[in-house]
Amino acid sequence: MLDIICLTLGDFGVNTYLFAHKNGLCILDPGDKADIIKQKVDYLLQKNNFSDNEISIVLTHGHLDHVGAVEGLKKFFPNAKVFINSKDKLCLGKNSYNFQYEDFARSGMGFYVENMLPDENDLPDADNFFSDGEVLFEGWKILETPGHTQGSSCLYNEKEKILFSGDTLFWNSYGRTDLYGGDELKMIDSLKKLLSLPDDVKVFPGHGKYGFTLSDLSFY
Repeated sequence: MLDIICLTLGDFGVNTYLFAHKNGLCILDPGDKADIIKQKVDYLLQKNNFSDNEISIVLTHGHLDHVGAVEGLKKFFPNAKVFINSKDKLCLGKNSYNFQYEDFARSGMGFYVENMLPDENDLPDADNFFSDGEVLFEGWKILETPGHTQGSSCLYNEKEKILFSGDTLFWNSYGRTDLYGGDELKMIDSLKKLLSLPDDVKVFPGHGKYGFTLSDLSFY
């Protein structure tokens, strides 16, 4: 059985997940508190005899509350590789501070970006871009689920029956579609895609309750 560590971090209570797989260690959606995440990463690296060049930082989408700790983690683990859907690439790298600020400012939350990135530094570039259907590492497949953002994606393991759903699917709810790149019709299609998976798949979303199965949901 897969051992998943969940850390709920930051002002928006983002669920950051860590787990070891055959080829390394995955850090999913490190939104804040890189120092706290580092403690758990150090433990998992030692436990599984991995090095930092076997760390994958996987981002379900590019919103700052899910990527805010990437810079700190890259300082701690410079050989770690960052993965994101190419459709959310503007959220990282050159001019990403301005992009994040403008995006959050649309909802009156520009102050959040100012607090998270007080030096107005851009976030690190992604090392790799993934797309729908790609096997990211053994057993783990990308499911592209636009709606919350253009590049929103989930990580699915058919054998383990585990779905990391990002901000697409929550406990009896789903992600907002009023931010940049959001699209209500695409969200509906994405939800249909996820809800077509087997009922006993366990869901680990980007916020709130986690570990429930698709059959537990009652909002659709």
